[in-house]
Amino acid sequence: MHEDPEDTDARVYHAQALYSLGKTQDAEREFRKILEEHPGESSVWFALMELLTGQGRKQEALEAAQAALEKIVVTAKARGYLGLRLLDLGRNEEALTECERAIDLDPKDAFAHFLRGTVLDHLGRPEEALQALETATANHPNLKTLQEIHFQQAKTLLSLGRMDEALPHVRLALVLSPGEPNYLSLLGECLWDAGKLKEAKGAFEEALRADKGMPFPRFGLGLVLLEQGYLKEGRRECAEALRAKPGLLASFLQRALDEKANGQSKKALRCYDLILAIRPEDVEALVNRGLILGKLGRPDEALKAFEQASRLDPKNGVPQFFRAVSLRDLKRPEEAQKAYREALTLGLPPELASQCRKALAQPPAP
Repeated sequence: MHEDPEDTDARVYHAQALYSLGKTQDAEREFRKILEEHPGESSVWFALMELLTGQGRKQEALEAAQAALEKIVVTAKARGYLGLRLLDLGRNEEALTECERAIDLDPKDAFAHFLRGTVLDHLGRPEEALQALETATANHPNLKTLQEIHFQQAKTLLSLGRMDEALPHVRLALVLSPGEPNYLSLLGECLWDAGKLKEAKGAFEEALRADKGMPFPRFGLGLVLLEQGYLKEGRRECAEALRAKPGLLASFLQRALDEKANGQSKKALRCYDLILAIRPEDVEALVNRGLILGKLGRPDEALKAFEQASRLDPKNGVPQFFRAVSLRDLKRPEEAQKAYREALTLGLPPELASQCRKALAQPPAP
């Protein structure tokens, strides 16, 4: 006898209800029983993958995705789910291959284009990612997918420094899903990037009202407070965020380096000022801040930054070398020569040591 399809649907519904109630072991057991009897039920495979992923069992979720492709009619969605599981494990190139296979099966599948855009963003190919996300937007099947697409587009545009274009996308995501804390947090980041501190503060606070445990909006709120002059409150918020997610500061340091590398000196200086408000004794940040000030034609301030770095790390020749460069720019040749000699004595990386010797070999400018 064959089981009535309605009975199968009832069993699936029951398993999903168990999962919703937090009874994950019972739900998993039921999903697996159904699949033993009906291995071609794609929706059950997808539900099982979500359950395993939700428990942090990413490798098992991948194995379920691979097994499903051997049992069900292969669709773009099935390929997309395999791509998503590979992405979860950081196997980005393989994930991209699965996304492209999904698109070959259904060129208008919004989820496949959305996932491809996400993978490309992870691979550091933001322009291609944006194109994929725009295709996903044009083919979206439902509002839930659309809001995620807009959210991802906003993130990608912001990473490209195109904040003015990012803002409309994150606002659209919030229209489709009001109060979503991740979207509010990204809105706060966009507004902070635009220098709209009051509005950014409101967005970060609203995100924290929705989910007070989120470290990113708390860190963003701390940055806003620091810039508004509320140093004690800002440091407290940043410290709480960093206790929950220590990597946030490293990400912000990388942002400062990226802005500096891209020639965005004023944006980089803003980042370093905030880093030093959080960690006043960060020698590397002080040196980079000094370099930016020198590039901006502010040698007096650059010199102060290098001198502070030298006081904090007196055995480090690098701050002393850049102190010498600042003294030279300020037309203080004797002090510059002395600082170059001190830098060499302390030790320098080969490239800086070579520059230092060249400077010492030249007669001091009058």
